[in-house]
Amino acid sequence: VDVKEILQLPNEAVTRSPLISSFVIQLKSMFNGRSHEGRLLDQIGQLMSLTDVIIMVALIFSYKPALKMIHKTVHAFSKERPSYEKSLLGYLEDPVKYLVYFPPFLYLADVIVLMIHFTGIDFHIKGNLPHLIFTIATLGITGSFVTRIKDWFFSRLRRTLLPSERDSATEQVTDELSSAIIWAFFGAFGLEIITKELQVGIGSIFALGGIGSASFVLALRSSIENWIGGLLLKFQNKFRIGERVSLATDADAGTVEEISYLSTKLRKDDDSYITIPNAKFIQSEVVNWSRTPVRLFKTSVLIPSAKSDLLPTCIESIRRCLQDDVGVEAEHRELLVSATGFIEGNIIIEIQARLKGSNDQEVSVVRTQVVTKISKILNDLLSQ
Repeated sequence: VDVKEILQLPNEAVTRSPLISSFVIQLKSMFNGRSHEGRLLDQIGQLMSLTDVIIMVALIFSYKPALKMIHKTVHAFSKERPSYEKSLLGYLEDPVKYLVYFPPFLYLADVIVLMIHFTGIDFHIKGNLPHLIFTIATLGITGSFVTRIKDWFFSRLRRTLLPSERDSATEQVTDELSSAIIWAFFGAFGLEIITKELQVGIGSIFALGGIGSASFVLALRSSIENWIGGLLLKFQNKFRIGERVSLATDADAGTVEEISYLSTKLRKDDDSYITIPNAKFIQSEVVNWSRTPVRLFKTSVLIPSAKSDLLPTCIESIRRCLQDDVGVEAEHRELLVSATGFIEGNIIIEIQARLKGSNDQEVSVVRTQVVTKISKILNDLLSQ
């Protein structure tokens, strides 16, 4: 069989059979003098020279030391030199890293496009795919530069205007929301570029999405309420991580372990964890025990009815003891010590006071001291 006759077969004869078609392609590559893979490697090699590779490798390994050296040089003669992490160059370290890795990424994208083209795979993509990848990557790098410059500006503004009164949680949510707005702008701009490059009408996309938008919003109603609740919790400063809180409708209290945008995690006294939707904190009253300056202390003691003559002295001694105790709030809160009734031949003395303390540990220490002092007063009086 003459090989040249096979290569000159009509297209209809070879396209009907995949086996014949692939056989003809292999024969053509063999008689063309250069293999299919060889031509692919030649085109890949033409994309970048050895000098370009050396420059890219040098930039990857030297961009961070170069930024630190520039920071040190700029602030060499300044009296108040900020740390590298808090300087503008420190904030821009990640965007510069993305910029340095940008050329290798484009080179890799070009190689992938060439390999897809040489394998004969057709994705039916309209437009220039390498140009589209370049545009999307450029928007991403530009967005990272803008967000980091924004973060640096906000941080410097807070240090200037609010040097002492600062809330890290509020600052975090402010940075996250402002960054989300910036990325939404770049995302919308990128979507418009993609639709134009791929020749897809953006109006048809939104029209298709609007078909089930109502049911979609209804399905996400609770999630949206919880997200808004998490946003309000971060801004309103009702409580923060590490504080002890409870809902007015729930007797269980717990220490706040995590505040996310959808839920809040509490650690209870038995070290179990409970996750509460944020909407519940907005709709219900919240008791923040860590920010409660005083706690109610209520107890009762008994003295025998036969010792009723000691009752006024006992009440006055207990009241004076509580008023003199620095752990008891007696100046701005009511202090009650009084006889309230009888039980089994004993007189009941009710005691009600407010103990100072920002957490349970401090309150428990004060409570122990108060109980010890009251016990000593009763023992001294009743032993007479």
